[in-house]
Amino acid sequence: MVKNAQFMLNYNGTKYQESKHIDSINITDYDTIVEAFGGSFGYLRYLWIHKNSDIIAKKLVVYDNNQDLINFYNHVKQLIIDKKFNTFIDEYNNYNTTIFNGNKQADIKETKTFINTIDDKHMQFILNHNVFTATGICRPSYKKKIVFLDLIQKITFIYK
Repeated sequence: MVKNAQFMLNYNGTKYQESKHIDSINITDYDTIVEAFGGSFGYLRYLWIHKNSDIIAKKLVVYDNNQDLINFYNHVKQLIIDKKFNTFIDEYNNYNTTIFNGNKQADIKETKTFINTIDDKHMQFILNHNVFTATGICRPSYKKKIVFLDLIQKITFIYK
């Protein structure tokens, strides 16, 4: 596993820690694995880290009732397939630099206004989900060693 690995979105309430509680399920008995609440890929990331060889040949499905989230992941999947994901993340990191200009926090209202001026709705989505914390603070969230990309292109993302 990559040291200091990061996931794409900063999601509160990840299921990753709870996944070890259902670790007793023998996933080799199944052809398809469905993540029913796909925001953080908590369960699939757990399997990817701890049982990678067991899930490589499986059909993987991520469902979420947030259509914007599913659209974002389908966009990321296409970026990975087209080998444009690194450019997208570099641009995301550049926006972080612009927003925070070396500071540890930024003004929430100004940051929201700035993000809304960005033409790319997927860039708006990732910035909105990563720079605003659940406690109402606006802080930088640079992405460097992003994990799980090898499986994202295998996943079928569904809304409804």
